[in-house]
Amino acid sequence: MEAAKNAKILVCDKIAPEGVEKLKEAGEVEVSTGLTGDDLVQAASDVSAIVVRSATKITAEVIEAADDLKIIGRAGVGVDNIDVKAASERGVVVVNSPEGNTRAAAEHAVALLLSLTRNVPEGDARMRRQEWKRNDLLGNEVRGKTIGLVGLGKVGSQVALMARGLGMKVITYDVALSDERCRQLHAEPVSFEELLTESDYISIHVPLTDGTRGLIGEEQIAKLKPGCRVVNSSRGGIIDEAALARALSEEKIAGAAMDVYEGEPEPWDSPLMGVPRTVLTPHLGASTTEAQIGAAMDVAEQIVDVLGGLPPRSAVNLPFVEPETLRRLKPWLQLAERMGQMGSHLARRGLRTVRLTYSGAIASHDCTLATRYFLAGMLRRVMSTQVNEVNAALFAAERGVDVAEIKHSDHPIYHSHMKAEIVCDESTAELEGAIRGRAEPRIVRINQFRVDVRPEGTLLMVISQDQPGVIGKVGQLLGEHGVNIAQMHVGGTPAEEIQMMVLNLDSSLPEAARSALDDLDLLQAVHVVDLPPAAPIEAE
Repeated sequence: MEAAKNAKILVCDKIAPEGVEKLKEAGEVEVSTGLTGDDLVQAASDVSAIVVRSATKITAEVIEAADDLKIIGRAGVGVDNIDVKAASERGVVVVNSPEGNTRAAAEHAVALLLSLTRNVPEGDARMRRQEWKRNDLLGNEVRGKTIGLVGLGKVGSQVALMARGLGMKVITYDVALSDERCRQLHAEPVSFEELLTESDYISIHVPLTDGTRGLIGEEQIAKLKPGCRVVNSSRGGIIDEAALARALSEEKIAGAAMDVYEGEPEPWDSPLMGVPRTVLTPHLGASTTEAQIGAAMDVAEQIVDVLGGLPPRSAVNLPFVEPETLRRLKPWLQLAERMGQMGSHLARRGLRTVRLTYSGAIASHDCTLATRYFLAGMLRRVMSTQVNEVNAALFAAERGVDVAEIKHSDHPIYHSHMKAEIVCDESTAELEGAIRGRAEPRIVRINQFRVDVRPEGTLLMVISQDQPGVIGKVGQLLGEHGVNIAQMHVGGTPAEEIQMMVLNLDSSLPEAARSALDDLDLLQAVHVVDLPPAAPIEAE
């Protein structure tokens, strides 16, 4: 993603001051909380980034109105208040902070569980009414009880550790994890049916999606043990609140603790408000000083990176890459995007197939993100719509382009190597790239020509007859138009008697110089590629 200059950033919900200060590294920051409707649409119309927590809803209308919007940051985990589909279609990155409040959310879930089990809220209320009445507040010990975790992600796995520390048996249902991984995270995998019927406690730790909305309804609650207690500190809407309230009123289950609701931030009509044996808190899962600072800084750092031309580490609409792996992949992402930009000049109309081959050490990683960067670089020049790594694969699919990834564990020359083949109706273009040293992208072959090119700034690619005087004439012509050559690489094919010159220029090529090059009889093809300066990268 190209770097933004003088970016304007809109913070719609209150975040930690440390996060606001970090955002100032990327541009002008405006903090305006409580915006809704037309006011929010107007405020977002000229911004490059938007930061929210859970209160502000970023709708498709807001995204459509923000012409320069590049990234939306959620200082927290859930993104159900953001239209991710609309953002993806517009090429807007959506990031969250999956780890910033992990510990806080897990601790709150356990706090709710213990408060519910030992009747802490009711005991406190009686003391304040000066009532020393405790016989009907008989609780239980959690040691030896079974807790069923619906979802074993970052928060769920932390709850599993804490529950084991309390002497509980931990079982889990998570469709995204293998049985082996569940056991590594200290939980025994079971079916959803088994979790419902075997758990003394059920704790929810999944996002709100079409697949999880209403996950626990009338039918599922009917299968719970009479003494079961339910805890939801994840998202409202996963549990049918009306069905849960009926089960509590009819004493079919022992209790429920809720931190999230369908009707946030004003859930006063929830049927749970009027039933006994409940503990209700106003979405306090992330409400710790440490979590607020951590989430704000996490999102702010990603916004600064994206507006500076670097990839985010926790995008919800890009393939997930572990932070350490992402650090190693950054130079490859930059190389892939620039190979795509160069390839768009070499390929002719009628794009049909893109084949990307990753060889050597790079092939041991998930290269999906690098493929997206390549597609973004290739399509951006030929499409009027904003194209980037978020929506490039979508646009390629809509146009019937077949995208294939091939991997080889080694390469005969390079430690890691990337090859791109672009197949069009009447031609095929090929590029190969590698990383020099720790983090310097290089183009090492263009079609049949071996080169060693630094892909940044203005590149002049010239295919010509391989005969004396051609290089001199090109250099003289550029000099006459005040264009300095920073570097030149020449690759030839003696059998075909043609050669390719790739010149790194110190400035853009004037139109008059381009016209003069086109008029040289010895030149068969001239391509001018304007690439952004290389972003600073730290990588191994």
